Amino acid sequence: IVGVDVRIANQRAVERGVRFTETDLNRSFGGKVGSGYEAVQAKELTRVTRDYDVVLDFHNTQTSSNNCAFVGVEAHPILYDVAKFLGYRQIIQATYDCINRYCPNTISMEISVGDAWDDIDIWRDKIGRLRDGFPQRYDDWPIEVYRFLRRITWSESRLLSGADSWRPFVGISEDDKLALGVEGEVVPIFIGSRLTEYYATLLTRI
Repeated sequence: IVGVDVRIANQRAVERGVRFTETDLNRSFGGKVGSGYEAVQAKELTRVTRDYDVVLDFHNTQTSSNNCAFVGVEAHPILYDVAKFLGYRQIIQATYDCINRYCPNTISMEISVGDAWDDIDIWRDKIGRLRDGFPQRYDDWPIEVYRFLRRITWSESRLLSGADSWRPFVGISEDDKLALGVEGEVVPIFIGSRLTEYYATLLTRI
């Protein structure tokens, strides 16, 4: 897209057809995981993103119906309008070490594999329109804002009565909340992925 800079964040992993080569790139921000390839890339991305007003960070998830956007707790307010313009209804504040925590101008966009949004032409159009002029405020666009709570391991999930029926952004049962020691409106995302050691991620609505 003319006028838009593009960068493959983990070129070596793409070339090898793997998720990462040494450490998960998005857990390598903050300088706490040594000096391997992904750690070096994370430092470089942190530096490069400072040159931009808005950075769009694309991700895929194997969980269906899981399209959502991530921002840092101290994200630039403009990112919420960007998320609305792009059509996201669920926005998550990331509190853990990741690009959003260290790059407040970066919005990470999760797109479910096989979803209607998993289409390069759709994103060429969205990004082109965003490039042509930042949209007006979308105060009437309904969004739900969540904050990261914790991750659930596969072994933990087997001890819960309702984990098999969890769905993205649908509240978990009172029994499961009691077993996990969590309160409030708690919803799961990234459910059942075999790419990590975690069965799901829990969020709390704010």
